Amino acid sequence: MDIIKINPINGLCNYLRVIFSYYHYAKIQKKKLQVFWHITKNCVGYFEDYFEKINDIEFIKCDEYYDTKLPEICEPLNDYRPEKMFVYQELKLLPFMQNKVNDIVNKLGKFIAIHVRRTDHTSVAILENNFTTDDDFCNFINEHNDYKIYIATDNKDTQNFFINLYGNRIFFYKKLNRPKFIKRHTDLEHTIIDIFVCSRSVYFKGSGWSSMSDIIYQLKENLNNN
Repeated sequence: MDIIKINPINGLCNYLRVIFSYYHYAKIQKKKLQVFWHITKNCVGYFEDYFEKINDIEFIKCDEYYDTKLPEICEPLNDYRPEKMFVYQELKLLPFMQNKVNDIVNKLGKFIAIHVRRTDHTSVAILENNFTTDDDFCNFINEHNDYKIYIATDNKDTQNFFINLYGNRIFFYKKLNRPKFIKRHTDLEHTIIDIFVCSRSVYFKGSGWSSMSDIIYQLKENLNNN
């Protein structure tokens, strides 16, 4: 079988949208997909440590400085963009990860969720005129006063802000710490748990200009349609 090789860059959700876009294209072409998965400060873990293996995708585990000689890809194929079609059918958690998600969802019952992206994302979202403010999230929460709140965020100060506002209505996977010189305060497992818990909420509000929020919306819509 012929092989399509790709070299995705940036964070986890950029990796995922590129990979699954090319995966659908590869299936149409009856080709295998080979993914060079770089473990970097933006993506600090490996796909197959958290997700089920996928037929016809081979992941090559690389460190940050491994040179594939391939062009870097940060955008999905135009005809197979996640916002045009659901591409994540084969994105399945390993059992230990799925159990963690189920435990949180079962404890929460009926809940709403927010993804508040901050740190290295804020300035770009403002430049793109697509920044979601704290007030936007508070207005959303206040519209759904009868629900518990799950917060996904990459920033300790943001997590504390909403805890102080909403007290025991707020739930999260882990209390965040602030490592010195690191902007993003979540590891890969935390990020994945946040994605899949948020997708199970009754109502969800994400951050503008965030690929993670986009994936949550897409997973949630697919769940609602099935």
